[in-house]
Amino acid sequence: AGCPPGAPQRAAVLQLLVSSLWTWADVTPGRSPVDELLQLTGAALAQAPQRADDPERLAALTGLGVGLRLAAEDSGDTEALRRAAGLLREAVRHTPEDSTDLPHRLNSLGNVLHRLGAHTGDAALLDESVQALRGAVADSPGDSSFLANLAVALRERYHQTGDLDALREAAGLARRAADAARAPLKAAGHLANLGVVLQTWYDRTGDPEVADEAVAVAREVLDRTPADSPERPGRANHLANALRARYEAAGEAADLDEAIGLLTRTADTVPYGDPQLALLLHNLGSALLRGARAGDDPAVLGRAVATLGRA
Repeated sequence: AGCPPGAPQRAAVLQLLVSSLWTWADVTPGRSPVDELLQLTGAALAQAPQRADDPERLAALTGLGVGLRLAAEDSGDTEALRRAAGLLREAVRHTPEDSTDLPHRLNSLGNVLHRLGAHTGDAALLDESVQALRGAVADSPGDSSFLANLAVALRERYHQTGDLDALREAAGLARRAADAARAPLKAAGHLANLGVVLQTWYDRTGDPEVADEAVAVAREVLDRTPADSPERPGRANHLANALRARYEAAGEAADLDEAIGLLTRTADTVPYGDPQLALLLHNLGSALLRGARAGDDPAVLGRAVATLGRA
């Protein structure tokens, strides 16, 4: 009511409302404002200048597209993701090639297409995602986030197609992203991504050098993660998985012992009802069971059964 239709500032107000709705969804469990965002998208664009290459319109397209993606991430709402992809495709299409905004819009488009391709299994969308993200990296080769996003999309391509070259490229990009990151928390996140790629690479190839690197990277990620970080249980679990995988290949009991100790300590810090607890207990029980079989130890076997029962 304070900003009636036709008011020059109405488009900006609508864009701010979209951003606020996403923030509300982010801090309010169970809140998913996708329907409101879809309605507001049309209203905001209707208020923006109608010339296709107008900077204000392109900014509106980009902001609304990103907002829709963020709102749909948890729910997996494919309609919202498709709408976001359409908005961002249009923004990219009309952004001049020499614009400093182009790599950021290509990155945003690639992220939406990656999520949409992963949700739907559509390989063509994933290919389009990789192409857009390659464009962002080509324009800004030192941006760690662009490098990391391309690595994640290529890893998804590997999962869909089994293309080992895509996984190999993802590993190289993830390393570059970790090296390029300036902020410590961002660097840790990129290293975590590298660890996932390396573990996938090892699972496919069985290369012992990759197993060693996967353990080293996962250990560094955990060392960089604050004790009170919500990311810590998942990263501890990842290190335990890397240690367990190396144990299965090389038979070093110290790796299995370290994995069991790490999972035990981590599970003790996670409250009952947290979804991460069941996964930690399952992996701990599995590791204990493996240790019991290797050592023919009834006491360890009993602990494994009790732990799996808790899971």
